[in-house]
Amino acid sequence: MAVISDKVNLYGHDNRLDSARATVMSASDYYPFGLEMKGRQFSGASYRFGYMNFEKDDEIKGFGNHISWGDYGYDPRVVVRWSPDKLAAKYPWQSPYSVMGNNPILHKELDGEDYAVYINHETKTIIVKATYYTAKGNTDAYNSAVKATQFWNEQSGKYQYTVGKRDAAVTYDVKFELTVTEVANPVAEINIDRLPPEVASNSGVTQLTPDQSSNTYSVLSDADKVFENGEEGTSREGFTNTGALVKIKDSRKTTETGAHEVGHTLGLGHFFKGILTKANNDPNRSKTITKGYIKDIIGNIFGRTNNNAGKGTIHETGTAPKKFSEGKVTKKK
Repeated sequence: MAVISDKVNLYGHDNRLDSARATVMSASDYYPFGLEMKGRQFSGASYRFGYMNFEKDDEIKGFGNHISWGDYGYDPRVVVRWSPDKLAAKYPWQSPYSVMGNNPILHKELDGEDYAVYINHETKTIIVKATYYTAKGNTDAYNSAVKATQFWNEQSGKYQYTVGKRDAAVTYDVKFELTVTEVANPVAEINIDRLPPEVASNSGVTQLTPDQSSNTYSVLSDADKVFENGEEGTSREGFTNTGALVKIKDSRKTTETGAHEVGHTLGLGHFFKGILTKANNDPNRSKTITKGYIKDIIGNIFGRTNNNAGKGTIHETGTAPKKFSEGKVTKKK
């Protein structure tokens, strides 16, 4: 399920949510999966948010009984979502309708994205953006993340996206703008980015990546348990959890493994060629991408792919040509 498995107390992050003057908008006691305890809740009439700060809709099933969670919808009384999880294929041991990895103590359900696609129909550009948080002072993680994102940024201008045919064709240049930012607590920061804007504003915190395209990037010991149980019983060289939390083995921090894992945060699964082959020793592994990569990155924002990796949002300027979502990717000559 789309959860952050790292233990994080968002409201204890550097006291950033403390305030000298506080107005109580809502107060509730919950059972573990979000059902409000009878007689132990208060909510102002204008306050729209409930369990885990997700928007609720009391008109559907009554007070506190329906939480939006984007397109999913969730009923805390029966602990199931309305529609199946888009990442269900990554977790075959769980029901596609389960939430929080069936462990609300350790896990937080995400309703955010991992990268953003900015389309300007006036300048004819498509820019893929994402931010990667590393822990402040962790030089190894920062340098590895810079190297990994640089690989993708260097793909800018190599591919085009064309809509229409012949004289009516409209062509867009595809670019990448991935950045690395040092913060005190990367996981807490990504949780702040995923707060509803109204909650962040009322709490007095600043969302460093308001479009929710933030991820975390860390370098861990080769012996860390997160790298166990890879393909066919082998250990992983890197691991991306929930399409947003990148973890790289210390021994692989200067290799192409970082770029591979960053690819997963851009909505990409594994491919038979290029940087995203399953294994680093695959004879088809190379420090390249293909037009199939670009096709999936863009197609993901239109719901055309099912690769169970990161999710993307679309931000458009200007008027799109007809059938824009049906465009084709070509390599620039």
